[in-house]
Amino acid sequence: MEVVRRQYAAFAARDWAALADLWHPNVEYETLKTAPGVSGCYHGVQEITDFFDSWSGLYAEFRVEATEIVDAGDQVVVVEQHSARGLKGSEAKAWVRDSFACLISFRDGKIWRTEEFPTLEQALEATDTPSRAHPR
Repeated sequence: MEVVRRQYAAFAARDWAALADLWHPNVEYETLKTAPGVSGCYHGVQEITDFFDSWSGLYAEFRVEATEIVDAGDQVVVVEQHSARGLKGSEAKAWVRDSFACLISFRDGKIWRTEEFPTLEQALEATDTPSRAHPR
């Protein structure tokens, strides 16, 4: 759980070096299958951070935060919220928000794989222990 909290602090600071320390050398990031134009699986620190930069770089301000973190045994499920404003440098004041869940798996004490799901329930169902009930 602590590694995941540190990952989101690094995301917030855009500290790619800190992320590289938290991620396994063979890290994978699989986006929502419905993500227009960007769906797929990204491999390695450089490819993943380039993907994040290309997405967040479209906005004057872009934030990623974990709104809920669930211990799922050997995995962690996170509800992630993206907030952005100022598309392509516009002066727009309104924030655009999107939320989805990430299933995070570990290898050698580091984040090895992240897979995005539309909902928390779907991410929990995909864990190694699918019968696990969501703690509320």
